[in-house]
Amino acid sequence: MQSKLNNNDNRSKIEILIMGCNEYETYWHIYNYRMSYEKFKYPVSRESGFHKDMLIELLEKLDRSESEIEIFLKNTPRIMTPFQYVNWFYKDDRASLWLKIVCNRFTDSLPSINNKSDINKFVHNLIYNANLAIRNNVVCFIASVFKQKKLDSIESFKRLEKIIEIQK
Repeated sequence: MQSKLNNNDNRSKIEILIMGCNEYETYWHIYNYRMSYEKFKYPVSRESGFHKDMLIELLEKLDRSESEIEIFLKNTPRIMTPFQYVNWFYKDDRASLWLKIVCNRFTDSLPSINNKSDINKFVHNLIYNANLAIRNNVVCFIASVFKQKKLDSIESFKRLEKIIEIQK
């Protein structure tokens, strides 16, 4: 059995691990935490300035060894939609708005976009909090299926990127 880290040592080791992550990875670690631990069921919000601090605090409260935390963090890419499939709209407001228009054709539950902040929230929620899939040439928001989400997202974002490229 591995020994648990003391609180001060645990916090500093966790901080070192988390501070090495970029914004995109940090969100995915929080998403992975949300999927792994029943006590955290809330959507991952778009407050990027606080995500590293929040993740450090969540991992610290787990009371796990350093190697258990490292395993948890290394496990995140298993569910993560790789950045290469979302970068075409992640930082491109025009592509994000086009994607919003496409999604609006299939659901009314998406909030409206009134300013740049709303665009960022839409993109963030689409990547981390929705389960987008294209089935029978229709954009769908399907129930969250842990193992299927990554495959659905990758395939859907690849297809949507091809469509927007054709339209340019």
